[in-house]
Amino acid sequence: MTKNATLWIVPLALLLGACAHKSLNPEVLGTIERPAIVMRAETDPQLALAEKDAAHEKRLRGRLNAFQMNERLRSAIIAHLPNVEPWTSIMPSVEVSTVLDLLLVQDRAESPRYELLKEKGANTVLEVIVERSGLRFNPETGKTGFFLEGRARLFHIGGDTLWKAPLELDSTEIPEFPGLVPAELSHDGYFDAFNDFLFRLTDPMGAELSAGIPIEPPQTAPTEALSEDRTELIDE
Repeated sequence: MTKNATLWIVPLALLLGACAHKSLNPEVLGTIERPAIVMRAETDPQLALAEKDAAHEKRLRGRLNAFQMNERLRSAIIAHLPNVEPWTSIMPSVEVSTVLDLLLVQDRAESPRYELLKEKGANTVLEVIVERSGLRFNPETGKTGFFLEGRARLFHIGGDTLWKAPLELDSTEIPEFPGLVPAELSHDGYFDAFNDFLFRLTDPMGAELSAGIPIEPPQTAPTEALSEDRTELIDE
């Protein structure tokens, strides 16, 4: 854990919100076959630093694009899921992207043709849509930190929604969060802090998708993002 990634407590209500939420019935887990996780970022991460930190914008701008954010967010979600079915049968991200042509899609608002996943044995999609995200300075709190606004849902392809919830967090609004120092955000420090943010953002989401399955939760955020088999490191 780096100086910029100091531990801080996040209230559950700030992560999942109080509206547009549907709890997961544990009984439906047995109906899920080879779930596909689909990450959709509507825009690239934003950067808005304080005027005093303007000299660091060029160094930090473009450090994280939508694809990298999607992969790291996906890995954070998987890190919180129990090592049992159906979550041990998650379709590899490369296969999902290939089937849905996600890497070639120019219109990020267009919904993928999820029915194509059925040909690969998937009958359920965990869809995460990131509406806004990035690193910003909050003049009201005087802190710099990561933020993300989006929503998530789990649904049978062509069928019912099994679970849904807002997915949002602004670390600059958490009283216990000390704030990041842009001047001290080296390459590794930046990604350590971002991984820590995503880990905390997805903690309650993982608990809900576990639907009461007793598991030993991870204690710290992974220092690197993990791919679909949870072992291969993503190149930063």
